Amino acid sequence: MALISITPEASLNPGQLQNLRNTAAAVAQANVRAGTDVNLTVRPLLPTDFYGTLTASFANQASISAASTQTPETGIVAVPNSAAWVIFGFARLTSAPSIVELWIADGAATYAKIRLTPLDAQSTSFRRQGYFNPVYFPATVKPVLTYIANAGVSAKAEVYELIGVVAEVPNNVRNQDPIASNQPANTTAG
Repeated sequence: MALISITPEASLNPGQLQNLRNTAAAVAQANVRAGTDVNLTVRPLLPTDFYGTLTASFANQASISAASTQTPETGIVAVPNSAAWVIFGFARLTSAPSIVELWIADGAATYAKIRLTPLDAQSTSFRRQGYFNPVYFPATVKPVLTYIANAGVSAKAEVYELIGVVAEVPNNVRNQDPIASNQPANTTAG
């Protein structure tokens, strides 16, 4: 896989961006539909999907020890059954980022090596985002992210957003928030 460049959002017109989103949704739906004949829903990819915890956020969970070292992400969960994930964008949410490349793989093959530095030239705003060809993960596949940085980065120091979609069976509730502790024990108690 060759190193590819991310296309900053400012370089895409609204029609191109909508086409990219529609393609990602269609790929995700087609991937799930192969395993089920029920209706599907498509929603944005969330950190809770990726890391499986309620407090998850997109950030380098693994610390990057030194510049130019390959640092694979840890703790990513596999795509659940009857679901598919498609990743097609990245947004910088850190004002002075160190991560310069993001590799997207599944453990057996690397599908994209994305140079993130074009986002830094896009603007100096806090949120700089761009898009790349969709990378999809069908059910039970565990995505692997690898970071390349220009300096050491402590764990969770660089916050970002992965832009993508999830296709899944409707009402498939995962990672539901627990009932708050100050709620009554039952409906008759108040």
